[in-house]
Amino acid sequence: MEEELQSLLTRIHTEGIEKAEAEASEIVSAAQSKARGIVATAEQQAAEILASAEREALVFEERSAHALDQTARDFLIGVEKGVESILSASVRDGVAESLTPDTMARMLVKLAEAYAAKGMRESRIEVLVSPQDEEEFVRQVMGSYRERLGPGIEIRPVKGLHRGFRVSFSDDTLYHDFSEEAIAASLSQLLKPPLREIVLQAGEAGVADSKVTTSAVHPPETQDE
Repeated sequence: MEEELQSLLTRIHTEGIEKAEAEASEIVSAAQSKARGIVATAEQQAAEILASAEREALVFEERSAHALDQTARDFLIGVEKGVESILSASVRDGVAESLTPDTMARMLVKLAEAYAAKGMRESRIEVLVSPQDEEEFVRQVMGSYRERLGPGIEIRPVKGLHRGFRVSFSDDTLYHDFSEEAIAASLSQLLKPPLREIVLQAGEAGVADSKVTTSAVHPPETQDE
């Protein structure tokens, strides 16, 4: 009887241990499976976050590059307009200094001679000048060039004309504007293309210098051999 009881206790003990071990194994297996699931989910979320961050970084880089390009274009346009304004003012000042009454009278003679060379004889020439140049211009024309211009010339002062002159032939059918404003505008138009080219070249040189400076400050990474 005692042996049977001992055998029963031993069997109960063994079965208890085996059951506990099985339950523990199931718990460990479930925990490991859950842990693997958590790790996989975390890895997937991390990959999605990384991909989203890379996409956002790429978009930001593209927007930044576009913004920088636009800023550079705006800056070059501003520089071009500023230089153009200075150049126009300089051209106008130079033209104004050059359009002396004597120069204007010689220009008028050359114009009349050019028409005469083409067989165009004008019976009337009307010249508009600034009030401050009228007296000297009349003296130059009437004194030195009267015979070369012929009869029928009329010189009138007009307000708003600073330097230069305007002339009409054949009862206003032919009209020429040699005023300071007209000549300066024509010269400025001629100078705009080379001026734009100079500004663009300066901008390209500035970009190249910037790249060289950036490379010097941040040299490219080299792989260890």
